[in-house]
Amino acid sequence: LDTAATQTGVVWENLQLRQALSREQGARRQLTARLDGGSVAIVLECPECGRCYDGDAASCADDGRSLVPSLPTARLLDGKYQLHRLVGRGGMGAVYQATDLRLDRTVAVKAILDTQFDDAVVRQRFAREARASARIVHPNVVGVFDLGEFEGGAYLVLEYLEGQSLRQALQRSGPLQPADAARLLTDILDG
Repeated sequence: LDTAATQTGVVWENLQLRQALSREQGARRQLTARLDGGSVAIVLECPECGRCYDGDAASCADDGRSLVPSLPTARLLDGKYQLHRLVGRGGMGAVYQATDLRLDRTVAVKAILDTQFDDAVVRQRFAREARASARIVHPNVVGVFDLGEFEGGAYLVLEYLEGQSLRQALQRSGPLQPADAARLLTDILDG
């Protein structure tokens, strides 16, 4: 029974990997088709430091690493937001540190990942998240400033906060003491 469970797990993992690979290859084909047509600029990023570059750059000025494509848009997003560096990736999107050129302030721009650009359900969920988040005004909740679209994608503009994620803090210092966990959860629930 243990061997059958292990083999079933391996088969399931292989299927998941194949589906992920298929989505990635589809996204690459779409991106390549857009680039070959010359209709879309592209943001490149350094896989080491996350710094963003326009499509004509080849390597990172900071560490010399080869750049990888990240978004099928210009680094100047929607004529308003200049992307500077990748802050993080999640299940639904990537977050970039950027400058709001109209108001001269640092913001966070959350863009739908390239593998999900053409999924209407994901875009609807993304817009619902933006509307729901924009209604919340609380010191413990990041503010939403703007919502927009670019060819094949959508983005949110959020308040930018310098720091680290809870995951990073836990990886660095280990499990929280009960009093610290209770204080943190109280702050989260307040928000």
